[in-house]
Amino acid sequence: MEFRELINSGQLEPDSMKGKPLCMSQYLKIFGSYRVPGNTHDEIIVGGEKEDPPFIVVMHRNVLFQVPVQHESGEALSQHELFQQLLSVVTQATAHPTVPVGILTSQDRTTWARTHKALAMKCKMNRHHLELVQKSLFVLCLDSPNEALNSGKKKSQLTNSSRQVMHGDGSNANSGNRWFDKTLQLIVGADGVCGWNYEHTLIEGPPLFRMMEYIVKQTGAGSGHQNSHTSASGNNIAKHATEVRAKHMPFELDTPLVELIDSAKDQMDMLVKDVDLEVMDFDSYGKDFIKSRKLSPDSYFQMAIQLAFYRLYNQVPPTYESASARQFLRGRTETIRSASEESANFVEALVAKAGAATVKKLLTEAVKAHKAYGADASNGNGVDRHLLGLKLTAVEHGMNIPAFLMDVGYTTSTHWKLSTSQGNSDLMAFMCYGPAVADGYGCCYNPMKDRIIAGISSTRSYAATNSRRFAETVADSLIDMRKILE
Repeated sequence: MEFRELINSGQLEPDSMKGKPLCMSQYLKIFGSYRVPGNTHDEIIVGGEKEDPPFIVVMHRNVLFQVPVQHESGEALSQHELFQQLLSVVTQATAHPTVPVGILTSQDRTTWARTHKALAMKCKMNRHHLELVQKSLFVLCLDSPNEALNSGKKKSQLTNSSRQVMHGDGSNANSGNRWFDKTLQLIVGADGVCGWNYEHTLIEGPPLFRMMEYIVKQTGAGSGHQNSHTSASGNNIAKHATEVRAKHMPFELDTPLVELIDSAKDQMDMLVKDVDLEVMDFDSYGKDFIKSRKLSPDSYFQMAIQLAFYRLYNQVPPTYESASARQFLRGRTETIRSASEESANFVEALVAKAGAATVKKLLTEAVKAHKAYGADASNGNGVDRHLLGLKLTAVEHGMNIPAFLMDVGYTTSTHWKLSTSQGNSDLMAFMCYGPAVADGYGCCYNPMKDRIIAGISSTRSYAATNSRRFAETVADSLIDMRKILE
């Protein structure tokens, strides 16, 4: 709530990139925003300062509750008071078992639009509670223990935690304890796992990384924040004891709606089963070593994943990397096409066991070429958003899509077998998302000082991809690239 106040009051210091200030409009969309399902297209509701009085929705055991975050006087609830509200949620949720209505938000958008309409038309109470979720600042998901997730020894704790935050690990675990239409969901596991699940339409990752770092800093040792749930004033608690309380938000369901929920559970379980997620925690070195060789850590890691893909599949993959366009008003992203002639020369030479001096020279050239492309993209000189604009303009005006955009060369080059992005933080933090195409990989990475951590995803339904094997090959590539530079 402190971070939200910094945003709304204009006191949050602007982000910058290489000395240039960046547009901060995305921060105004973090809280209170929502994606409403529609038959032909969704409607985006942007939050901001209008939530009055502000409240959040808390979910536990698939049950929803409205929880205020300030008193009628405008005074913010203390940490202890919030804790008492959450205890009330846990107690009430146990007393009100229900089917997982939230899992409906995982359906494909057209199906969910029809179901959403049926749910809203069922009764006035349903419409009211749907509106409350929409108007809430965010959704806090208090997850139940998932012994099945943590009992397996094949996956690391980081990987298991990522699965929980990404999708809840299935309808028998916590996938129903979600509301995916909400721009921001805070996931808190019974074992202390904590992370954001956010709807990507309105914002990129950097604002959430900054908010996370602010929260960690403000709540860490020596921050001055109360860490004891018994330290708040007893008189203050008594004063507001009846004023503030968590309110149960039930939904009235009939047999067709319950059947739709059952169908959504089956579909979600299939999606969860198909996502092959692996977190790579590479601790042999990090960006400090890369910088000591006067190379860009981002460009360097991009060459590592180019090398890994080439080693596994003997091909240079069409590669998407997001570049920030926030130095422009309301800018979002542009595409860095990481696969290049220079990157191909490097990976081919290394795999062919060319001389060390040759490979080192080609690696340096590939890194520099990628860095230059990234700068062009961030400065508004990329190509992909322009071409996308032409395509969408043609579609919106009922025109034929330009032949160039239908050419096999172009469509192949935009079949992103590697969909990647960098998420920078000094904390042990990272992001995960699914692959852009069924036969590809998703890879979001955080180059830290002495390690590199990356969330890698693929689909199990495509037999040739394997996230663990790819992660291991990326790690091997990083080791080999260091040897070249030493």
